[in-house]
Amino acid sequence: MYVYSGIKNVLQPWTPAVASLRAEAEKACCDARFNSVFLNRYRTGLDSMGWHADKERELGPKPVSTSISLGATRTFEFRHAKTHATHALALTHGSLLVMRGRTQLEWIHRAPAPSRRCRSALVTASAENTCGRRRSSRRNRA
Repeated sequence: MYVYSGIKNVLQPWTPAVASLRAEAEKACCDARFNSVFLNRYRTGLDSMGWHADKERELGPKPVSTSISLGATRTFEFRHAKTHATHALALTHGSLLVMRGRTQLEWIHRAPAPSRRCRSALVTASAENTCGRRRSSRRNRA
């Protein structure tokens, strides 16, 4: 069981599709091994994720986190925690975003709702290594 934003998520066995996404993320990160994948579904522009950092204790002191975008192009934004400088990226279908090192300590990020309604959904598969979790687990937030 994993709790995120007060929601209890039950660990599920790896499906071939999710295991393939994890393998792609690991290949891109060379030295990283992931034992969990979050699946987030953003419907037709109605859903968003607010400013946050992935700093949960179980992710370790310098977590490596990846996000593979599947579906609609959406904006992903970073804001520096001290200077408030911002950067925006357009993540298209198949994009792989890697956050590592001090990223989670010095920056916050979000997936804002688009300014106009999208016609298609976006699913992100975020791979992470959760300390104390077995490699054979998967978490769903969809």
